[in-house]
Amino acid sequence: MKTSNKHFVAFEKHAAEAASGSDKPYALMIKHAGLAACEGAITADDRDAFYSRLEKARPSATHKTILDNRKSEAWSCVKLAFEYKECNVDIFANMEKATPTPTGIYDIACSIRSKAHFAEKAACGKKAIDLHTDSGKAPTVEAMQAAIKHSNAYRNDLTGVSNARPLDKVLAQMVKTLESFRDGKRDPKTGKPAKKANGNSITLPTIASKTLGAAIASLNEFKVELVSKNGKNVVPMRKRAA
Repeated sequence: MKTSNKHFVAFEKHAAEAASGSDKPYALMIKHAGLAACEGAITADDRDAFYSRLEKARPSATHKTILDNRKSEAWSCVKLAFEYKECNVDIFANMEKATPTPTGIYDIACSIRSKAHFAEKAACGKKAIDLHTDSGKAPTVEAMQAAIKHSNAYRNDLTGVSNARPLDKVLAQMVKTLESFRDGKRDPKTGKPAKKANGNSITLPTIASKTLGAAIASLNEFKVELVSKNGKNVVPMRKRAA
């Protein structure tokens, strides 16, 4: 890391401010971290050092701050500088204009990088921002704001705000989720897919719980019951695009 770089200095300044939970300093933190990466002051091998700088910037507190809870998300945003070198400066400029919120910023990064719910076969995969790694033109502010809208619609659907999914599809998703915990594909503590620090998937110990197995079996039985009542096959659910 080149800590004397002007954007790196600004990144640490706004990181300290962002620890209070305020949106604007967080957006500025990401912008300057990204620009520091564009200028080579932060490299693709500096993830752990980046985390250390965030830990250093956080105030003394017994509770977790936004810098603790979102450090991996922040690094995902910084990685745009390494992956889209021909337009990375404009990406960070437009990202700041598109939204100040940490969640919105992360949604934009996921959409551009085709990660999380914007991954190829995920819920918003077909609505991800299509940007080639050697593109010289960054996504527009409007395209980034559209990605945020897709993410919000997706989350609303997950929490039942839209009430758009029929019962058989809800059951199928519940079974799929529980099976992923049972089979060691999701972390029971965080609910997130099991991954190493470098992003590679791992398999956690399976959950040998008779109660969990019975819950899955019961839900599957209810699916069969719905099939018999409706007189048609129930297709296992895929997350709908938002």
